[in-house]
Amino acid sequence: MDNGDTLFDFLESAAVSDIGRRRKRNEDSVAHIPSHGVFCIADGMGGEDAGDVASQATVREVVAAMDAMTDLGERSSAQTKGDALDRALRKASEWIRKRSEEQGRGLSGSTVVVLTFDAARPAHGVALHAGDSRIYRLRKKDLEQLTRDHSMAEESGLSKSQMPKMFRGMVTRAVGISENLQLARAEVEVREGDLFLLCSDGLSGMLSHKKIRRLLLRHDDKPVATLAENLVAAANDAGGEDNISAILVRVGSFPPPVPVADAKPAEAKTDTDLLTPATAERANAEPVPGEEDECERETAETALLAPGAADRHGRSGPNDRPATGETLPRAMPKPHGLFGLFSGKDKE
Repeated sequence: MDNGDTLFDFLESAAVSDIGRRRKRNEDSVAHIPSHGVFCIADGMGGEDAGDVASQATVREVVAAMDAMTDLGERSSAQTKGDALDRALRKASEWIRKRSEEQGRGLSGSTVVVLTFDAARPAHGVALHAGDSRIYRLRKKDLEQLTRDHSMAEESGLSKSQMPKMFRGMVTRAVGISENLQLARAEVEVREGDLFLLCSDGLSGMLSHKKIRRLLLRHDDKPVATLAENLVAAANDAGGEDNISAILVRVGSFPPPVPVADAKPAEAKTDTDLLTPATAERANAEPVPGEEDECERETAETALLAPGAADRHGRSGPNDRPATGETLPRAMPKPHGLFGLFSGKDKE
């Protein structure tokens, strides 16, 4: 859709969210905001409806923060948006904690991973995350994991297959589980031709690093919407044990410098498409066995992917290390409660 906003036309993006094969509801939520160069996945945790409400509250605040940016200079800067997103996620965390206390249901929360791009300095991006949702970057044929999981498995130094099963899904940071949200924030280097993947652990838990890389390279000439659908289908084929969400962003040719001084301010409100009515109502109130040995073979358009829904946005354009520059120490906090807070496959 052509909305007259060309700030981030150098990005081609697509988002897909799927309930998977074993879950009764989709507790993932996705904020896909190509007009601001902002992409977010939240994976909710908690009993009954607490998980999906927590993830929806998280993306709701992300969208609201972008809605509030009416100045073209603010919207073009990844650092400025990063600051606003930090505040938005802390606000969501407070809201989730307050709701949990009022309802007496114990802890609930959501992982979050956000990537925002910079139109004024397109070689620079900013990532924020808490929990075990991830960002990957495919550069030529090299796939890197840019985020470090905040999980018991990562903290212990053990692989998921080495961890006792009851601890495999535990995260040590998440939106809504502590008074002071601990967000990892890092600058991300961006180059023309890079392909970024944001995903919940429903995808990374079912597909190995090698498998993800192979799937991305096999059809690297296809639209990113096709690549995203292929990844989700592969995770379902591998068992689909959790909700599966993926956002792909392909970087095209960098734009010329943004003439901020002469720019006309954008309208204040982003047009947000809530794909299911129930979403708006609620928001407002191991690696696969043997895989390691397998051969290498949107007006400002926004989509909040509610349970079971999927959205795609395509624009023209060319196609395990921790992120650097984290503002937080690498030491992980102890899990909350007796066994910590469970994500995805250990919630039920």
